[in-house]
Amino acid sequence: MRRNPRFRFLVRASVLFVLLLVAWWFVFLQPVLVVMQYATRVELSAFFSDVVSSPDGSWDLTGIPEGGGSFRYHLGAEVLNQLAAGLPLFWALILAARWNQDSRRILATGTLALLLWINFSVLFQGRLLVVMLTAPPGMLKEKLYLASTVHIWFVSTVLPILLALDHRAGPRKLLFPAPAVDRPAIAA
Repeated sequence: MRRNPRFRFLVRASVLFVLLLVAWWFVFLQPVLVVMQYATRVELSAFFSDVVSSPDGSWDLTGIPEGGGSFRYHLGAEVLNQLAAGLPLFWALILAARWNQDSRRILATGTLALLLWINFSVLFQGRLLVVMLTAPPGMLKEKLYLASTVHIWFVSTVLPILLALDHRAGPRKLLFPAPAVDRPAIAA
């Protein structure tokens, strides 16, 4: 019995995702976090007076709002890890599709796009933190916290899937094949 190509693709993508998550955790995560730290340090200093990274991968951010006083925030490593976890998902989806001459280019450009988006996301989270920590108590803080949570979820799960589905010969073709068109027979 021949399996459905969608089923085979999803099984390949799932197995690859698990394997790549393991490789990600033990090999790729630390270098990406170091690069992310150096890439965003200058930009984050626009929002915070001091940005210090801990050995565990978390960041301590100190800010001085316009009205005076100061605040300190501990950005946990789990937030940064979750932002960067979209890379193995993207890799698994691209590698599970049929490999062709464009796959290597798409893998490289998609990875670069995700890394740039992660950098932007850290800056967005930093700005959101400043607004959240200096906002008066109430509904605004709850809405900002929700925006932060949705943003992290979008970057770590939805964006990699959308990027992979944009790959013309890959996952989109396997998951959403073009409908068969009935062609009339040509009379000889």
